Amino acid sequence: STGARGAPVELLAPSAVSQAVTLAPHEELLVLPHYLQSVPVAATKTTRWLIAGRWWASLTSGMALLTSVRTRSVDDPVVLSSSDDGLSEIAVVRIPAGRALALHPRALVGLVADTRTPPDIRWHWRLNSLHAWLTLQLRFFVLRGPLTLAVQGKRGVRVQPARGMHASRQAATLGFSTDVAYSTVRSAPFLPYLRGQNALLNDRFEGSDGIYLYDETPQAGRKAGRVGRGLEGLTDALLKLVGY
Repeated sequence: STGARGAPVELLAPSAVSQAVTLAPHEELLVLPHYLQSVPVAATKTTRWLIAGRWWASLTSGMALLTSVRTRSVDDPVVLSSSDDGLSEIAVVRIPAGRALALHPRALVGLVADTRTPPDIRWHWRLNSLHAWLTLQLRFFVLRGPLTLAVQGKRGVRVQPARGMHASRQAATLGFSTDVAYSTVRSAPFLPYLRGQNALLNDRFEGSDGIYLYDETPQAGRKAGRVGRGLEGLTDALLKLVGY
């Protein structure tokens, strides 16, 4: 549960190659430097080694050595775009106060936060959950609002409402709002799994006003031989175990 009920987590801008982000006077953008494409000349830029008050979560999630940007006017947007990945697209998602989003750290490229309140980011362990052990998902990276996130995916990020019950490929899942009931279900039919075309399990989401996010083409850019695929699969399993 996310505590007080309020406005739901929402998509502010659908995924695109670049996004223009505007900042209020009391806000700052914390972004990975290679996603910073264009900044107003009058903006203030500094290096933020780690997110204040959340040093461990910041370091272990990859949100370290960030560029902090503050602008003088909401009419001066900051443009975000990947400088080294032609397949990367960015979506902008807002988390209101009282809500939270579980997100794969690999998808997070930047966040907009109130300078008067440090961003609330943390790891949540699920060691007492049988489901977590069966699916090798022992912890989740959780961000609590109010925050605005820049989220990237290969060839796009799809944000879907979790009304009713939906399932998606586990490899594609980027995150979900924590008011969504999350579980897994065996993929069907079974033959594609036996042929190595699908994973055994799919992610399942159920809710009324929550959302889930997934990568349009999660395997884009991956090329490996048989040995490479085996090592890549082992690495992916280990990273998945600790929430990456």
